[in-house]
Amino acid sequence: MPKQPKSEVYEVEVVLAARFNDKGGWDYLVKWWGYPESDNSWEPEGNIHQCERLLGSFWDFIGRNDDDYPVGYQVNATREWISAYSIFNAKHISSLALTT
Repeated sequence: MPKQPKSEVYEVEVVLAARFNDKGGWDYLVKWWGYPESDNSWEPEGNIHQCERLLGSFWDFIGRNDDDYPVGYQVNATREWISAYSIFNAKHISSLALTT
C-alpha cells in the first residue's frame, strides 16, 4: 500500500494479478487509484475485501475452478482487461466525486 498517513483512504484502481499464498488464500497485485505503478503492491484479500465487484470481475475474466494450487501459483489479467476495467473504474470514481 502506498506510504501515506493512516487516515488516508485508498481506492483500488484495478487488480493486476493474483497469487496463491501459503495460508490457502489469494494475494492480489493492486494498482492504487492516483498513485504511480511503482506503488503497486501485493495485498491479502482481507485488505481489499470491500472490492467485491472488482474481484468478481477479475475472477470471471480469469476463470474459476477448484484446482489445488501450489503456493506461489500466479494468474495475470491481460492488458486489455486491465485497461477496460481501469476506464470503467475511472468513470465510476468520477461519478462518485460529482455526487459528494
